[in-house]
Amino acid sequence: MQLPSRTSLEHETIIRGRNTFHPRYSTEGRKFPLALKSVFNGQALYETDEGKFAVCDEGYLILNAHQPYQIVIDSEVEVETFCINFPDQWVEEVFRSLVLHADRLLDDPVGEDRSPVTFLERLYPHDEIVTPQVLSLRQALAEGPPEDGWLEEKLRGLLVRLLYAHREVFHEVEKVGAVRQATKVEVYKRVHRAKDYMHACLAEPLTLVEIAQVAAMSPREFRQQFSQI
Repeated sequence: MQLPSRTSLEHETIIRGRNTFHPRYSTEGRKFPLALKSVFNGQALYETDEGKFAVCDEGYLILNAHQPYQIVIDSEVEVETFCINFPDQWVEEVFRSLVLHADRLLDDPVGEDRSPVTFLERLYPHDEIVTPQVLSLRQALAEGPPEDGWLEEKLRGLLVRLLYAHREVFHEVEKVGAVRQATKVEVYKRVHRAKDYMHACLAEPLTLVEIAQVAAMSPREFRQQFSQI
């Protein structure tokens, strides 16, 4: 029985796989858009210049556009990967539709003045904002190829949820003990880089000094900031 072919938008945006072993694969030299990486029934290890992430059933990973990465899977059971690549400029378009008045959108529909939207790259635990949409999309795609119009609506709706979740992250950023907002964000990113590293290296004996080095902090400073976030 021949399976229905995938639509053009699905081919562009959805990457699905099932593997027990996936040799280390690098995307260096290739340009990828904003992506959400999710894994079921196991774990996939992602590495970027910024950190190491063990993506599993407990959450999802956000990687910004043009972020090269490596992935490896080594498991005794079949691991499912479900990754969503959002087309270029979609997140900026969705963001503008949320923050600009309708008259402004009519005056500048293309968005000549828009700036890139970036997310804090880290593992995010499954939540009630993003996860239900991801699971619903995964289930629908497993049942057969959708119409491009339906898929675009779902993907743009998922971007809305990602932006709302991103806003919630900045409530956590405010807990950081720093005066300048840019410093708060940088400290938050470093602490979560270390947290994600610890999660990816659970089987390895790590010391406080090693973990603090990943965060580019002194052990004392890392311990203090870690307790606040």
